[in-house]
Amino acid sequence: MNFSDLVQARRSVREYDLSQPVTDADLKAIFDDVILSPSAFNLQQWAFVVVREAEQKKRLRAAAMDQAQVENCGAAIVVCAKLDAHNDAPTVFAQAPEPMRGRMIGMTAQMYGGNAQFARDEAIRGASLA
Repeated sequence: MNFSDLVQARRSVREYDLSQPVTDADLKAIFDDVILSPSAFNLQQWAFVVVREAEQKKRLRAAAMDQAQVENCGAAIVVCAKLDAHNDAPTVFAQAPEPMRGRMIGMTAQMYGGNAQFARDEAIRGASLA
């Protein structure tokens, strides 16, 4: 399927067939693709929380402007922005050759470390893309 077909076939679903559970294998397949999403400096400024428990989904619904689909789904995925993802730069660039590694670690520290608003905006952009 090409991108145009995919976009045209997209639908917003608000009622779910709970007889078809969202399995761990389904979630793994989804997240295996999601982690390939582009992110600034490959910092992957996101974290995901899968919520399946009925009571937790009920609480989440209250936090999500009372949207019924949040409670009535098989699994709700909460997308969280990682505001301190720049601290992962040494790990992200561990295999990069010097001097690139040092340059990239320095750039991320300079760009994100002292600018909470920029770090927040980039985390939201990255999490949104994922």
